[in-house]
Amino acid sequence: MVNSQLKYGLLGLYSLFSLVKGSEGVVGVPESRQSIYEPRDDGKWACLGDANVIIEATQINDGICDCPDGSDEPGTGACGMKAPQFYCKNGEFLPRYISQSKVGDGVCDCCDCSDEQLTKGEVFYRGTQCSDLRTSFDKFVQQELENHHHGMQTLLQLKAQSPAPVKTQEGLSEQIRSLSEQLSNNEKILASEKADYAEKLKAENPLLYEFEQLHVDALANAVNDQLSEIIRVGRAYEDLVRILDALVENYSSHLMDLVVNENVKKYQFYKLKKLSKISCNPGNDNEQREQLLVYFQTELPELFANGLSDKPAKYIQGKATFVDMLILSKAEYTEVIMEAINKLRSILQDVAENYNRNYQDQGVRQAAEAFKHYTEKYATVDIVRLPQDLMDELDHLKSFVIEKAPELVSSSPSLENQDEAGQTGVMQQVQNWVGGIPNFFKPDMRGQIEKHEQDVRSLRAEMAARRKELTSLVEQESSGADERTKYIKALIDATNLSLEKNLDAYIYGIQYNGQILQKEKSGDQNSVLIGNFKSLRLNEELALLKYKEYVRINYSGDDELVQHLISETTDEEEDYLFGNLYQLNNGLQLEFENGDQCWDGPRRSATVFVQCSDKQELKKITETSRCRYSVEIESPFGCSEDFIYQPFRAE
Repeated sequence: MVNSQLKYGLLGLYSLFSLVKGSEGVVGVPESRQSIYEPRDDGKWACLGDANVIIEATQINDGICDCPDGSDEPGTGACGMKAPQFYCKNGEFLPRYISQSKVGDGVCDCCDCSDEQLTKGEVFYRGTQCSDLRTSFDKFVQQELENHHHGMQTLLQLKAQSPAPVKTQEGLSEQIRSLSEQLSNNEKILASEKADYAEKLKAENPLLYEFEQLHVDALANAVNDQLSEIIRVGRAYEDLVRILDALVENYSSHLMDLVVNENVKKYQFYKLKKLSKISCNPGNDNEQREQLLVYFQTELPELFANGLSDKPAKYIQGKATFVDMLILSKAEYTEVIMEAINKLRSILQDVAENYNRNYQDQGVRQAAEAFKHYTEKYATVDIVRLPQDLMDELDHLKSFVIEKAPELVSSSPSLENQDEAGQTGVMQQVQNWVGGIPNFFKPDMRGQIEKHEQDVRSLRAEMAARRKELTSLVEQESSGADERTKYIKALIDATNLSLEKNLDAYIYGIQYNGQILQKEKSGDQNSVLIGNFKSLRLNEELALLKYKEYVRINYSGDDELVQHLISETTDEEEDYLFGNLYQLNNGLQLEFENGDQCWDGPRRSATVFVQCSDKQELKKITETSRCRYSVEIESPFGCSEDFIYQPFRAE
C-alpha cells in the first residue's frame, strides 16, 4: 500500500516537473545541458553550485530562488543576475543567450518569446518573429558576401595593373650595394668635373670663382627657412587677433559672464595701447621673402658671372647692407610679436577654459573652438633667433659684395659723383628695389655639373628609400610578419595610392606608405602633419572589433536584427552570431608616427584601419585622445583573399 502511494506520488512529481520543463526541456537551458537538470530517482535535484543543497525537482523554474547560485531558476529570472544566462532556442533563427535581467519582464527578448514563457504577468511586447529575423539575416549575409566579392574583384585588378613582387632582405641588400657603387662612381665623376670647372673658372673668371666659394644657394635656402618661420609668427599673430575681434563682435555681453567680460575688456585695452603700435604684415613679408630669394639665387650670381653692372658701386654696396639689415631686423622683431601673442593667448585661454557653459553663448563657444584649433596649428611658433653660423655667412657675403662692388661697375654713366642731396639717394633706391627687382637670366655655365649633382641626389634618395624598406622588412620579420603582410606591403608600395576627403573644417590627405596631412579649408590653408608611415600588420582582434561597430551602425534599423545577433555569454561579455563574416576584412592596420608637435603636448600619430570595399575612400577620422587619431578607410587592400564564409554553429 505504501509502495503504491510512493509510486503515484513520484508520478505526480514528474508530472509537475514536466510543466516547469516545458515541452522541450527545462526553459532557458540549451539542449547540451538539459541532462544536468534531470531529477534523481527520488524526485530530488541538487543545486549545481552546491551539491549539498537538495531541493525537489518541482522547485526548478517555480519562480522562487532556492539555490545559492540561482541554478534552480534558469527560466524565470527569480534569482536575478546570479542565475545562469537564459538560453533562447529561437526556432527558425539563431539561438542565443540573454541576461537574466531580461527574463520575465513582459518584453520578449527572444524571438520565440521563450524568456516570457513562465512569466506570471502580461506580455506586452513580442517583437520581430524568428522567421522575419531569418529573412533579414539572410539578406545581411548576402549583402556582406557581395561586398567582399566586389572588393576582391577590384583587388585583383590592382594586382594585375601593379605587380607587387614580395621584397626580401637579400634582394634589398643587393639593390643597396648596386646603388652604392653607382653613387660612388657618380660622386667621383662629379668631383672631377667640379675640380676642372674650378681650375678653368679660377683662370678665366676669378671673381665668379671667389663668389661660388660662398655657396650662396645653400645660404639662400637657410634664409628662406628662417623667413618662412618669421611669416608663420606673423600669421599666428593675425589669427589670434582675428579670433578675439570675432569674440568682441559676436559675444553676448548682457549674459554677464564675468570671465568673458573681463577678458574682452583686457583685450580692448591691450589692443588700444599696444597692438596699435605693432607692425605685422605676413603678406608683405612673404613678398619680400620672394624678392630676397631672387637677389640671392639670381641677381648676385648673374652680377658676378657677367662681371659688370650698370648700377654704381654705392648702390650695390647699399643693397647688400640693406638685405643684411632687413633679414636681421625681421628676425629680431618676432620678439615683439611673440610678446603680444603670449598676452593674447593668455586672454583667450582663460576664456576657453573658464567661460560659463550654462549660458550657451554661441560667440564664446566659437571663439573657444577656434582657439583649440589655433593651439594645435601654432604649437611650435616662437621667437625666431637666427643661428650664429647663418649670421656669420650673411655678414661674410655682405663684406664680400661691398669689397668687390667697385670691380663690378661698368664704364657707363653712374651716380658715383652725383649730389645725393639733389638725388633720390642710394639707400632710397635700394628700398625702391624691394618693390620690384629686375629680371635676370642665369647663364648655363654649370649645366653639366648641375645635371650630375641631380643624379647624385637622386641616387642618394633612392638608396635611402631602399635602406628604409630594408629596416622596415627586418622589423616586420622580427615581429613575426607572415607572407600575407609582406605581400600587402609590396602591393601598397607598387600602387602608391593616396586619398583625399573633406571632413568637417579640414581636408585630409592620406598616402598609404607616406603621410597623413590635415589642411584647413579656409584661411591660409596651412597643413598639419598627423604622421609618417611607420608600419603595418594584420590585426584579427581589431578586425572583429571594427566589424561589430560596422554592423551596429549599418544594420541598426533592420527589424531589430542587430540586437538579436548579440549573445550575452556573461554579464560583461557579448558574442555576435555572424559566424566568421568579420574575417572578410583581413585586419589591415597601418601605424603613422612622428607628426607635428601639438601645443604643449605630444607629437601627432594615427592608427588606420582598412575595411574591405571596392572603393578607395577615407570614411572617418577622430581624435581618440590628445593628438592621437583613429582613421577608417574603405579599400580593396582590406579584403581577405582566402576568406570562406562559415556560418554560426548553434550548440
